[in-house]
Formats: sequence, structure tokens, C-alpha cells
Amino acid sequence: MTNTIKQYVHPQILVFFQLYIWGIICFSCFRLMLVITNLNQWFQSIIKDPLGFMGALVMGLRFDTVVSAYILGIPVIIILLSILIGYQPDWL
Repeated sequence: MTNTIKQYVHPQILVFFQLYIWGIICFSCFRLMLVITNLNQWFQSIIKDPLGFMGALVMGLRFDTVVSAYILGIPVIIILLSILIGYQPDWL
């Protein structure tokens, strides 16, 4: 499947997608460390409102996605424009 994706997607776009995935993984690791360091508070909140706890984790994932998108937004636009124009900068 990877070879099929590489045939249809430009290599620089794949690099940005990989950076996005790594960013989400890093943000998730920090979120997991936060949960582990505050286990007493988290257990109390899970007992009171289990859906609220899951909602908080989903909201954190949404926030991480937005932050990653803003961080990678400008480089992606530059790469897409260079692909459309047909210009290959030296740093790519």
C-alpha cells in the first residue's frame, strides 16, 4: 500500500504528513504524561463523569491537530506553490 501512495503523492507532501503524524504522537505523549502525573484527580473525574473525561481527551486531540496544522501550514503552502509552478528550490 505504501508504494501505491508514493506513486500518487508528491514526496514533499508525504514528508509533511509524516511530520504531522509525529507531532500528534508527541502531543499525545505529553497528554499521557499529564494524565499519569494527575492520576488521583483523573480517577475522581472518571468516576463522576466518564464521558466528560473522554470528551476532554478528544478536545485535546482536536487542539493538537489545530496547532500542528498551523505549524505546518505555511511550509505546505510554499511547497504546493513550488510544485504547481514547477520550481524545485535547492532546499527541497
